[in-house]
Amino acid sequence: MLTKIAKPIFYGLALFALFVGIIGILRQRDRAKIPFDWEETETGIKVETDTTLWQGDSQEQRSSLILIEIDGFRVQNELQVMFSMIKYQAGQTVPVKWKRDGLISEGSLKLESKYSSAFIILNAILGCLFWLSGFFVYLKKSDDRAARVFGWGCLCISTSIMLFWEGALYKTHILGSFPVIVYFFVYPLIPALILHFSLVLPSEQPIVNVRKWLITTLYIPSLVFIVLLEYLYLSALQTDQYFLYLRFWKIYSAFRVIFVIYSVLMIISFLVAYKNAVTKQIRNKIQWIFLGIVFGMGPFILLWTLPQVLGFQPLVPEEVNYLFLMIFPLSFAFSIIKYQILDIEIILNRSIVYSLVSGIIVSAYLVIVGIAGYGLHIIGPNPTHILTILFTLIAVALFSPLKKVVQSFVDTTFYRQKYNYRKVIQEFGKSITAASDQEDLSDRIIKSVDNAIPVSRIALIVFDTEKRQVMIEASQGLNQQEIDTILNMVNESLNDFLAVPKYPFMMCQRHQGDSSKTEVVVQLLELNKMALCIPAVIQDTVEGMLIMGNKLSGVRFSEEDLELLVPMVEEGFTALERLRFQVKIIVEREQKRQLEAVSNLKSEFIAHVSHELRTPMTSISWAIANLIDGIPEKPSMKVRTYLEGIQDSTNHLNQMIQNLLDITRIEAGKIEIRSQTLLLKQEIDQCIEIVGPLIKQKNIHLVRELDDALLVTADADWLHAILINLLDNAVKFSDPDGQIIIKACDGSNVINKGSDSNFKKYAVVSVQDNGPGIPANMLTRIFRRFERIHSDQKEMKKGLGLGLPIVKKLVGLQGGKIWIESDLGKGSIFYFTLYKEKDCGRR
Repeated sequence: MLTKIAKPIFYGLALFALFVGIIGILRQRDRAKIPFDWEETETGIKVETDTTLWQGDSQEQRSSLILIEIDGFRVQNELQVMFSMIKYQAGQTVPVKWKRDGLISEGSLKLESKYSSAFIILNAILGCLFWLSGFFVYLKKSDDRAARVFGWGCLCISTSIMLFWEGALYKTHILGSFPVIVYFFVYPLIPALILHFSLVLPSEQPIVNVRKWLITTLYIPSLVFIVLLEYLYLSALQTDQYFLYLRFWKIYSAFRVIFVIYSVLMIISFLVAYKNAVTKQIRNKIQWIFLGIVFGMGPFILLWTLPQVLGFQPLVPEEVNYLFLMIFPLSFAFSIIKYQILDIEIILNRSIVYSLVSGIIVSAYLVIVGIAGYGLHIIGPNPTHILTILFTLIAVALFSPLKKVVQSFVDTTFYRQKYNYRKVIQEFGKSITAASDQEDLSDRIIKSVDNAIPVSRIALIVFDTEKRQVMIEASQGLNQQEIDTILNMVNESLNDFLAVPKYPFMMCQRHQGDSSKTEVVVQLLELNKMALCIPAVIQDTVEGMLIMGNKLSGVRFSEEDLELLVPMVEEGFTALERLRFQVKIIVEREQKRQLEAVSNLKSEFIAHVSHELRTPMTSISWAIANLIDGIPEKPSMKVRTYLEGIQDSTNHLNQMIQNLLDITRIEAGKIEIRSQTLLLKQEIDQCIEIVGPLIKQKNIHLVRELDDALLVTADADWLHAILINLLDNAVKFSDPDGQIIIKACDGSNVINKGSDSNFKKYAVVSVQDNGPGIPANMLTRIFRRFERIHSDQKEMKKGLGLGLPIVKKLVGLQGGKIWIESDLGKGSIFYFTLYKEKDCGRR
């Protein structure tokens, strides 16, 4: 609602300001001045030169004249002269008094116009430029806060320039005072509006978001100066009191100080915004506005306002000051066309641009001809025809290359209609190769495409088919609402977009191809003011697309454009895919490193705890054995039964601790294999003797089928660990009164050796039990750490599930293999191999 009211208010005030400004321009020629050069003295105004008064006097006589009064008001300085001139127009006669050689005389002076026609025209052009800039920006983006502030700022600057308060008032009645009232209302607002604009471009600075009252505070000094300046100036004019005029100038000088301070703050604000800009496109927008303000308003502040604040004369004439001020609206216009500042889209047809170029060239030609004519005039008052022809040819010769240079600049800066295909592709490849991350790469792709063919808007859309997500990695010329609209459209019809034809689609050729497959593309382009869609096809899959708006040249996309854009899109998306893959590898490596670190920490912890447990367990086992053996006294049968139970549990705990130590040593790579020639039967018998008590306890029948002369190459200690673990498992899972068969034979005699043709190099050992067997789905998992068998018929046996993993590791470290054969309800057979002694050298 507020926006609807604000727009007509702005347009009405803009038209009113233009009307008042035109009145100010028309009346500037009436601004009066004394018709001679003068300087301040203690006694009055000393006349230096004059060509219209006192024609009969010599130069020496004229230079001795002292002007002491103007219209009855004594004058001794510039401020008093200005005060005496307020009520007079150029061409009017004013009574004066002057002194010569101590004598005072009365007379009159006919006042001259202070400003030349050239200055007034320059003033009008500059005022209209600012007015058009502000009106156009507000018209295009009235919903944007920065655009609104810019519009009001340009309106105030335009009005101030065209009114130019010193020459706007020549009457004492209220209507004659009206332009001054307008001037002193808008001029003090300029520094506050400029600083406000710097704080909200391209978005509100963090300090503004935190302190909402800051913007309001900016305008308080301006409002105070408006009241003071209006009151003092009008009071001085109405009462004809010089002391009020003097106070007015003191307040006006104070306002100039505020103007300088606000200008410094504005520069700091733009520098902070430039530093915090997230993309190169935003930095370019800020850069051109900043340069326009620095080089346009900088001379006005540094060379005009600041010297007067310090009590000196301005360092540059007003005309030069105005020429610099023109830089600001021109730089802003350039930033709109080139970088779409404030997201304003403007497409200039080539005919318009070249018309402007032609005007510039013709003007340059006239300047050259004028210089040539001036040169001929210096050579002689009556130059010969040969010289005239010669200088004309020189002017024409200079005209042609100038035309080419300007046209080349326009084509290169705005259109780039003709480009070197190979050069563009090479530069594009170098640019994307230098990208540091995915965001940087996406920005480089957008920038390179826009540099090759400038467009009004562009977006890089990437499909993630695994996560079913759509992302806009980079864009230009689109606001957040338009980006969200594109994302919603593509997400809702992702399957349709994945099935679009794998060739570029232009709106001007919308009826070509399969309309059913291109319908979603047509809707996407139409609703978002786009003109071209280029799918990114990698390995025959659409991985994303590049959508582009109209070319800034106003012409359609050509086949030449597509020949350039399609490879750029393909190469860009390939680089994106490669970068994502590299990031994935890096993440996986880091996860693996972290998992290994956790695993190492866990192994160190287990080894430490197991070692600390082993010492007290050894003492406990020794004490229990002594008690059972009758030391210090023979136990009763009941006590002996308890002690034997404790001893079994202690042995089981010792075995688990030993397994923990073994598995951590194996995983840490700290196992040392000391291979030697062993008589396999002898080693097996030793292990059977160790497990013998367990076998007797369950009354298990042990069958041995061992080759008495079979020699193997193995580590004795680790071979014992393998055999004890397998025998312990067999006893554990066998029923009481059951049977265990242990065999050891030459691998050449193994009948069920499958497809392995190298068994003849090995000795094969097997341990068979008649337990419940192992389910088929557990045969491969049984060798994993902490993996245990769950059976409905049997309760879960004691243990950590580390025995078989240790066995597998130890067999592998000695060059052997291990496998299982099992039938549910019938039992299991564990096989492992060792190198025979005569084949140990072949490993």
